Amino acid sequence: MFGTPMARLFSRMTHVVPVGPERAALSSLATGALVLRRGQTLIWFPEGGRWRTGELQPFQPGIGVLLDHLEAPVVPVFIHGTARAMPRGRVVPRAVPVTVVFGRPLDPRRLAARGRGDDAAHRIAEALHAAVAELGRQPARDAARTAA
Repeated sequence: MFGTPMARLFSRMTHVVPVGPERAALSSLATGALVLRRGQTLIWFPEGGRWRTGELQPFQPGIGVLLDHLEAPVVPVFIHGTARAMPRGRVVPRAVPVTVVFGRPLDPRRLAARGRGDDAAHRIAEALHAAVAELGRQPARDAARTAA
């Protein structure tokens, strides 16, 4: 996604740090932790990649590890329409409606208490997935009105 000179320039200007699947998981987590420790906002796509179907996929436990160690509040977000706007393999996005739905900030300790899994990281990732999935159940037109 950031393979062209123009895309790299855009990522530098907007402070976007792409993390590809070939990058070590610990390196990705370290980068995320550094951003949060600096008091900056971190946007993390916990599914690990884009999927052809556009359906929400299970979250990788990395987001749970990060939130478990740093206890930063997390805002669940669901984005409607991205599979149509920019499916895998497409270089230029299509001009289709995309709706971003923001949930309320969540405390990682509460997520760990609600989720299922063998350890806190997996429980946090699972409970966060459930929160994002709930936002996604709203039709895109209604989501903009009810999420606020």
